Amino acid sequence: MYAFLGLTCGLITFYFTLQAYRKKQSLKALYHLLLRELDLLLLLSLPTLIMFFLFYSTVQFYPSDERYPVAVLLQWIFDARPLIVFDYNFEKTFTKIIFYILIVMILFDLEKNIVKKTFCIQLSDVFLIPLFITFILYIFTPNGASAGMMSDRYALILFIFLLLWIVSRVKLTWIHPVLIVIAMFTHILLQLKHYNKDLWMLDKHARTLYAISEHIEENSIVLPINFSDHWMEIHFSNYIGCTKPLILLENYESTVNWFPVLLNYANLPNLFLHQWNFITGIEWKHNPDSENK
Repeated sequence: MYAFLGLTCGLITFYFTLQAYRKKQSLKALYHLLLRELDLLLLLSLPTLIMFFLFYSTVQFYPSDERYPVAVLLQWIFDARPLIVFDYNFEKTFTKIIFYILIVMILFDLEKNIVKKTFCIQLSDVFLIPLFITFILYIFTPNGASAGMMSDRYALILFIFLLLWIVSRVKLTWIHPVLIVIAMFTHILLQLKHYNKDLWMLDKHARTLYAISEHIEENSIVLPINFSDHWMEIHFSNYIGCTKPLILLENYESTVNWFPVLLNYANLPNLFLHQWNFITGIEWKHNPDSENK
């Protein structure tokens, strides 16, 4: 996301510099102005770029070639996948309405400009470049690349740039308030469903787990077993450790290199549950080669 932000800032800088060139009609002035502005942008970005380079040069990823079919990825766009949270089949009825409203808004604006022969490249059209780049990456990058879930990540960035382009380009006319009201009403209905069903249930389960911690002693080793079929509750067991230090064997973050705190496998004991250090269907972090049991 940071790379796309830098690209967008650079493109906007180039746009304003080009506008200044059109007024002065001097290539020399254009060169010096562009160099000055981009140097400032590079200077401001330098600390983050250094950390970005250090991160990617030291962290080991475990990529795979797992990917979604192109037809599925395209369907995600029409379904406005980044707006769907809990129930895909139910929520896409609402998110599709919002997506089509956005498309109608931009088509109405473009049609008006073409008919009136006032169509021209605007500052907002700068967002089309990172939008197009994101779309290419979204289609061709495997979902399992880098840290995984790349299709979801690019879909979110795609919609961010789509929204930025539409809201910065569209000029309000009589139809836009109507479309905005419909989109807001659709969004409210979706949020009511989230609040009254999904969030209420998740909050109840999270509070239950939080309360369980009162019955667990500090510094205990806890093996959570997940019986829920809800994808958001996979790591809910972490609520147990909110108020006291515990070792949660479910904590996946301690096993992947892009999180700051990792398990020290060399000093990790061979953990047994009664007489077993492995049970089919249940996994926990341990070092089977350790003599410390």
